[in-house]
Amino acid sequence: METKLVANNEQCYEDFEPFCRWKKEEGLDILEVHLPGFKRQDVRVQINNKGILTISGKQSMEEETASPPSRFLKEIKISTNCDTSGIRAKFSHGILSISMPKKVPNLSTQLSGSGDKIKAAEIATWSSINYYLNVV
Repeated sequence: METKLVANNEQCYEDFEPFCRWKKEEGLDILEVHLPGFKRQDVRVQINNKGILTISGKQSMEEETASPPSRFLKEIKISTNCDTSGIRAKFSHGILSISMPKKVPNLSTQLSGSGDKIKAAEIATWSSINYYLNVV
């Protein structure tokens, strides 16, 4: 874990790269981000219109400790076969789990041979500029 201290408006933070692990299940990919010392309200998950999942966090200063609070920023390109409307985030015991369901192929579209329908659906998926996931 590489760290460095960064001053921000007289507040020092220790930047770090969190440990991440992918779990593959049928119809679902799960990204586990290990965030020891973080609380749910310290973490933010965002998806932009370019298919980038941004996970960031900044520890709150509730107690005086010898070391400065930590912060991180992680960006991940979402797979094109992911159903972005079904992405969910859950935070429990210092681990952020982000579930990313895979798209179910539309058999009628595949059988018709019309690539235009697929492109229109993909464009509609990314129609919002940014949206935030509620971390539960």
